[in-house]
Amino acid sequence: TDESVMRDINDDNPVIDNPARGVCGAPATHLSFNDLQTKGVLLLGTSCNSIIALGIKKVSDWANQGLADSFIVKGDSANSQEGPLKAQSWWSHEEVNKYKGEYGATKGHIPVSVYWYQGYDPSAPGFRRREPSGHLGMCPWQLAVCGKKVIMNGHFSYTEAIMPMPSERIFVSVSKDCTARLWDINDQTMIDSFSTHYPVRTANWWSRETVDGPDAEENIKGTNQPILALGHENGSFSIWRLEKSSSDAADQDDDTGSDPFFNPEDAFGSISLCCINPLPRAAPVIDKSRLPSEQVFVLRYSPDGKYLAVGTGDNCVDVYKHNIVMMMDHPLSDQMREKSRQKALGLTDEDIELQDCFPLKRIGCFNDHSSFVTGIDFAADGSVFRSVSGSNELLFGMMPSGKLNNATQECSAKRWSTHTCKFGWTVKSIWAKGSKANDINSIDVSHQKVPPWAQSFGGTHPAPYPVPAGYISAGSFDPIDRHRVRNFPGEGAATTWGHQVCVTAQDDGKVKLFRFPSFGFKQAFRSYIGHGSHVMDVRFTYDDDYVISAGGADMALFQWRHVIPNKIYVQNLPDARNEDGSYKIGFWEMRAILEDYFAKMLKIDHDVIRRAMHASHANEGNAEDGFGRTVSSQHSPVKKAKSAWKSALSMVKLDIMSSEASLILQRNIALAASSKHSDNTRRTDAVPDREIVSISIFNSGAADEGKHYPNDQFGSKISSRWASVVFATSADAQDVVNLYGGGAESAVRFPDLWKKGFLHLWPLYQIDKDAAGLPKEYAGEGGSEAWADPPIEPPLHISSIYVGGKELRFKWSHFSDQDYNPSLREAGNRKVHFLRVTAMDPNEQKSKYNLDSIFEDSNPSKLNRSELDHLNFDEEEALQVKIFTNEAAQMENVKEWLQSDAPYGNTYKPKAPQPNLFPTFEKWQQEKRLVAAKSGKKHE
Repeated sequence: TDESVMRDINDDNPVIDNPARGVCGAPATHLSFNDLQTKGVLLLGTSCNSIIALGIKKVSDWANQGLADSFIVKGDSANSQEGPLKAQSWWSHEEVNKYKGEYGATKGHIPVSVYWYQGYDPSAPGFRRREPSGHLGMCPWQLAVCGKKVIMNGHFSYTEAIMPMPSERIFVSVSKDCTARLWDINDQTMIDSFSTHYPVRTANWWSRETVDGPDAEENIKGTNQPILALGHENGSFSIWRLEKSSSDAADQDDDTGSDPFFNPEDAFGSISLCCINPLPRAAPVIDKSRLPSEQVFVLRYSPDGKYLAVGTGDNCVDVYKHNIVMMMDHPLSDQMREKSRQKALGLTDEDIELQDCFPLKRIGCFNDHSSFVTGIDFAADGSVFRSVSGSNELLFGMMPSGKLNNATQECSAKRWSTHTCKFGWTVKSIWAKGSKANDINSIDVSHQKVPPWAQSFGGTHPAPYPVPAGYISAGSFDPIDRHRVRNFPGEGAATTWGHQVCVTAQDDGKVKLFRFPSFGFKQAFRSYIGHGSHVMDVRFTYDDDYVISAGGADMALFQWRHVIPNKIYVQNLPDARNEDGSYKIGFWEMRAILEDYFAKMLKIDHDVIRRAMHASHANEGNAEDGFGRTVSSQHSPVKKAKSAWKSALSMVKLDIMSSEASLILQRNIALAASSKHSDNTRRTDAVPDREIVSISIFNSGAADEGKHYPNDQFGSKISSRWASVVFATSADAQDVVNLYGGGAESAVRFPDLWKKGFLHLWPLYQIDKDAAGLPKEYAGEGGSEAWADPPIEPPLHISSIYVGGKELRFKWSHFSDQDYNPSLREAGNRKVHFLRVTAMDPNEQKSKYNLDSIFEDSNPSKLNRSELDHLNFDEEEALQVKIFTNEAAQMENVKEWLQSDAPYGNTYKPKAPQPNLFPTFEKWQQEKRLVAAKSGKKHE
């Protein structure tokens, strides 16, 4: 009955009104239980692995008439503000009006009461009388439910497999309970489910590779619909299509304008069965006392999306041509002929009637295995496939016939679109000494490379993660050589630094991470526990940020955060399209532009920063900089950096932040100033390009899509296209974040700084090129240092290199309106398309508890401004380490608090004389009171 609990739980799930079953239903209003004025919360644990929270309230007019427009809410939920319902933005919405006066509510009122009743026995409990007018009477109970929330969902039988979508943070899980469930990774909630008629063993999404990345939705009758293939225990497989696109499903809880009363467990709308393909041959009966093991163990689509390979328990790989053909588009005679054929193959009348498409056509069969098929991968060119079986075989087959390919050496050297086969030289070292073939149930490999955390050849002492600067692994003269991986033709350099990651699902309940390729002796790995049973399946998400694992008998789904150091997230990439629907700037061109931008444009000279900061602390015109050199006030780069730094600091109201926060901002301003005011020689020749491990570009799923950045005055809306960039060192990643926005997006909080060029907040730039695609030499004047005021035209950027003593200068041009989707442009307003660069996943920053506010003032010491001014460079660095250490300690306090019942800011210790407050609790309370005073709301 705690009011704080009821503020945190929303009425998020609808109950369908069903008079035939005696159920009085209500829509999902998404108001908090506190807004609905519930008096208590009842938790129910069900036998189908779900937990339900019900808000209980004494029956009165609200249960018999519904909520009127004068009903007052407290504004605790995301879609409400304090005041009557008629003042809410959604009250007059078309979808809301559909429920007014329904489910027994009075005309113009919204039904919210949920209860069971019966109308046949007046002497039994729950009798609800029907009025002479035909309407049902009043609620027969003293208490009724006015809020309903499914807190947890889950399978209630063996969880066999999972499969993430190729272009969204959504995955599907399948089980022997004859259900398939779809989950939102960002929200960790189930967003849809459907019955599959038969127990399911495996699943896969249809997709095809294009020049712009994976296309994961097929156009069916003018609409883009995701296609899902399911493999069943009886040897058949089924094809399903989902009504809504994956991006619409993922955004349904973020954009409620189309339906304020949306059902969070109906994100994909109608889910239709296209077809069922039964096992194309009679299953062998091994023993009369056992069922035949004809189940489908694996499904895999070819990279071009034209073929579907089906691995079955009768030792075969069947190849089908993927082609969705609607029955209604063919004559009735063809439909009846196909239904008769399916009837002869053993399908039930119900299965036949549910299908609205013709089954897929089998065009090839691979029957050279001696046991059940457990894994299939396609080569990137789609010419061959490889498969593994329960008898530890690794075989290759030709497409599309499925004939055996004996050129094993040639096939092994190919590039593979996926890595799910658990045998082969590239995964040799994932097997421990004395292993059995069933010790590992499933494997997967990340899509992109990460900074190295294990040596190529293993060893008793594996490399730390990530590898620190200057680290030399045992037995190697060059640490880089030990961490380089060979690339395939067309992927740039012959070898690149870093490696991919292989994740394995262990039969002992563990999830392990290996470097990939994993070969050699004593390969290092990382092991994680949590599952209470054997792990049946494991997969990386499309952006490598998460790993999803499925436990078999424990019926649990685990979502692991794949920590990739040195990674940044870049939103608002150019997304203009050609007439054929392809991007004007394709995947590989965009990748090259991003590599140039972050590796060559955002450069930094730490030597200049050190000398500028030492010179600023020196009392005389000449001082020693700590590097054995004398700093002169006339030195051009240092002088310019120092003057820019001091000018910028004078514009910041440092009294509004802590001394430690101002110190960090000072350093970031120095970074920006030195990168802009350094001379050309130091900027290009002395400062090397950043080394980038990998760049991934995604066409959907941007966290802030459609929002203005940095604000609606100067910035345009963020596009759907985004990218992630992984650098070789953590210093490079941190420098980029500090250069772009001053760290923690300080440029957004201090707009005067980036207007004058002291902090960077830029759009995407690219080097001007000639007709041959080579950088074009620039003969104009130098670049500008500041934006226009108001900022409309980004500053001109010029870079240069010295070749044979001659300076070559190049101009960088920024992307503008014509490079973005017309829907992002605003008529009559010319706004800049700023990139949004963050060090953390922006999807994870939408937490209910804003941890950034906790760390804004760490306050590890009581230094004042005058003391800060007299610190030297090394002392400032030591202080920053102390600040970050304190932040880490506060994070542990927050984690401890999240797992406790204590109110915010308190961590109760056993036998402690008083609560242990967070170091910033008082400051947090003052900030909340100030915000509440400005908004006119009462601070709780």
